[in-house]
Amino acid sequence: MRTFQLPKLYPRLNLALIGALVVLSPPLQAQEGVFLTEGDAPKAVFPDADTFERHVIVATPELRDRLRVLLRNVEPSIWEAVRSPSQVGPPRPGTARSHVSSKP
Repeated sequence: MRTFQLPKLYPRLNLALIGALVVLSPPLQAQEGVFLTEGDAPKAVFPDADTFERHVIVATPELRDRLRVLLRNVEPSIWEAVRSPSQVGPPRPGTARSHVSSKP
């Protein structure tokens, strides 16, 4: 496989071209929205719970291997709650949303 290399004849021109590409390239996309804090997230998901306990699980190589076997046919995904732009007013109390966005 052949890779692309810039000519070595004009190093300053190469730097100028790279700089122009960086400056003129479109901006990177970032996710926007309102996220819950670590303390607020469990309350939003389990509103009837009295207390919450955090348990740290160490991702050992053995655990990762077991999970790979168990999840071999599962496609990774993420859920996002979307709020219709036609809805007016604040969200209902007790609803679980870690991210709120308006999409046309």
